[in-house]
Amino acid sequence: MSTIEFKSLSKQFGAQAVLQDINLRVEEGELVVLVGPSGCGKTSLLRVLAGLEPASAGQVLINGRDMTDALPSDRGLAMVFQSYALYPHMTVQQNLSFGMRMRGTAPSDLQARLNRAVEVLQLKDLLHRRPGELSGGQCQRVAIGRAIVQEPGAFLLDEPLSNLDAELRLHLRLELIRLHRELRATMVCVTHDQVEAMTMADRIVVLRDGRVEQVGTPQQIYQQPRNRFVAQFLGSPPMNLLACNEVPLPGHQSRNATAAGAVGAQASAVSATHWGLRPEHWRVVDSSLPDSIPMQVLHIERLGGQNCLHGTVGPGQQPLCVQTDALLPAERGQILHLQPQIEQIHLFDAQGQRLQSATSKP
Repeated sequence: MSTIEFKSLSKQFGAQAVLQDINLRVEEGELVVLVGPSGCGKTSLLRVLAGLEPASAGQVLINGRDMTDALPSDRGLAMVFQSYALYPHMTVQQNLSFGMRMRGTAPSDLQARLNRAVEVLQLKDLLHRRPGELSGGQCQRVAIGRAIVQEPGAFLLDEPLSNLDAELRLHLRLELIRLHRELRATMVCVTHDQVEAMTMADRIVVLRDGRVEQVGTPQQIYQQPRNRFVAQFLGSPPMNLLACNEVPLPGHQSRNATAAGAVGAQASAVSATHWGLRPEHWRVVDSSLPDSIPMQVLHIERLGGQNCLHGTVGPGQQPLCVQTDALLPAERGQILHLQPQIEQIHLFDAQGQRLQSATSKP
């Protein structure tokens, strides 16, 4: 399997910069997921890596070799597209073997690779069907199988599950995790689905406006977001952000006391303009507690085992979402009193950067 490295990589379409100074290394056997809002450059980065788009500046290294200007066929990579891109007139077996036959792969080698892909993806009963006779999940398995038979140095996956329904997405997500474990394959995957990113990735790369905002394990990015953008992008529902001058932390009357006293912040925390807390880090408490924050419930999402309560707090009616047990009684229009888990609070400055505090890890 291959290592992949981007060095000061940039990409422009005319005057529009879609990738800016990307520096990133993907280790051998690692599954890295690229996430970010629409238009952030994640698919463009994948296409530059695959050789489908030329880089405007910088380098693409594969196994330490400069492959910036190499042909796609010379890079040793296999790409699985969002659309299945199967040949409709060919059977599954013919679709799987077509690329190898065009490259003149020896029949014995071709059959061995084919057998492996069929076994790994459980395609034996589908070999003589055509794409029109397959479900969406089966078509995606065939598309992945076509990449496996190439035995590439790395797999590039461009939103491979986005066209599937919820049940198939879950099934294929688990299949990809198993596939990565069994093949010990280097994979770079683009997705807009946060659940896919959190459950599949060894590391996540968060992109915004063509730049890398943060790189880390799923837990690192979820628990230690570098800035307000990452804090609110990763997480469903996203982190709540409250203005310090509107909603001071319980028991403190000023922004500085909020930052320095309640959270044990260091000197830099006096710059905090916002504090953030994820929906799962609130408790519904009795209204008699002096440090509780009242929230008016505007909407309730009933999700089976838990509810998501959406409401507003403070004089400016700032939006807030709280996750609670489904058995907790709550009604639209009700005033609930909330208590934050102080040790889970994040502080952010006016530029949106996360500040370090005595209770937070760097």
